[in-house]
Amino acid sequence: MEKTDILTPAFIFDFNKIKTNINKINDALKPFPISQLYYSVKSNSLPALLNYLINNSVNLECVSDEEYEYLKTFNINFSKVILNGPVKSKKLLKEAIKNDSYINIDSIYEAEEIITLKKEIDFANYNKFGLRTNINFGNNKMYELIGHEESRFGIPLEDISKVITLFNKNDIKITGLHFHINHNYELERNYQKITNYIIEILTKYKVDINHIDLGGGILRAVENVDYKNIIKELTDKLSSNNIDFKNICFMVEPGAALVGNTAEIITKVISKKEINNKMFIIVDASRSYYDATYKFNDWKHYSIDFNKKNKIVDKQIICGYTCMENDRLFEINNANEIDIDSYIKITKTGTYSINFIPFFIKGYPNIYIIEENKKVPKLVYKNYTIMEFWKHEQNN
Repeated sequence: MEKTDILTPAFIFDFNKIKTNINKINDALKPFPISQLYYSVKSNSLPALLNYLINNSVNLECVSDEEYEYLKTFNINFSKVILNGPVKSKKLLKEAIKNDSYINIDSIYEAEEIITLKKEIDFANYNKFGLRTNINFGNNKMYELIGHEESRFGIPLEDISKVITLFNKNDIKITGLHFHINHNYELERNYQKITNYIIEILTKYKVDINHIDLGGGILRAVENVDYKNIIKELTDKLSSNNIDFKNICFMVEPGAALVGNTAEIITKVISKKEINNKMFIIVDASRSYYDATYKFNDWKHYSIDFNKKNKIVDKQIICGYTCMENDRLFEINNANEIDIDSYIKITKTGTYSINFIPFFIKGYPNIYIIEENKKVPKLVYKNYTIMEFWKHEQNN
């Protein structure tokens, strides 16, 4: 299929690449005899994508009442679902316990809510409560990682004993631990930090753990990470501290490591103008398609289909269709002038993209998939306009 056959703006998800990523992570997890691969639904909740992952034995992790409800539209075993996040309602906690889903507790308040539920439902045989630990690398390091001096998620190490004591008094079991940090490029050191937390909690509080959720922030596909070396360091350190990791179910719940490098945006140039010796190139996509937080100021993953060799332009600024001044995708210097109707491909846009696209000026872009063992994109979701959205609301 030529680019001219693609209805722009468009996302194209390549399931062949997703399959490669699934195999890569599962292969790295082999040192853990009991391991489970999860996908973070919030990363991108496209139905075709979730169905493909489910059909390839990838479990799902969700973080809200709405996501949990959404998962009911798929053929999944809820006893394998992980429920995370700081906004679980009492109704959701009750349902997740009844469905035997994993629940990672984010705060002392949430632990107290669970204790009150014991008066309403019987969960004497439920053994899937985990504690999300608030990891602290030191103020400077945390600021480098997340832009703040501390993470707002999870329970600080000094408060974990309070939750364990609360649960012990009410005959409720803690059987899991959950760790998650934002990625950076010191992956091995981050895993070492997580391992130290695991060892400290298991030795200090004597909890009987049967599952450990390693999260997903430090498992990424975009940087071509060698997971095997990282997992080996983790298993070696657990072994040296006499922790029998072979009887613990280790879980990972990545988004980027599964779909980050599997999608691309195809966009077309619709206008251009020159201001102060700079050429502004306007396309029919937006930076919000792949950078909702506007933090990637130097996106390098793109290619441009120049129609022909034109004059060399000192600076060209590729801009999105919105009326926002900072909707600027990237710049190119000393390159051929880009013509109207030229195509631009922006790659590695699979994570935190579809879910973040706003109904601002325009609706959703077209979404294509390339099915496994195929090469031609298939349109699965046609541009959903603002008008269609409001008509849908009026009809309901």
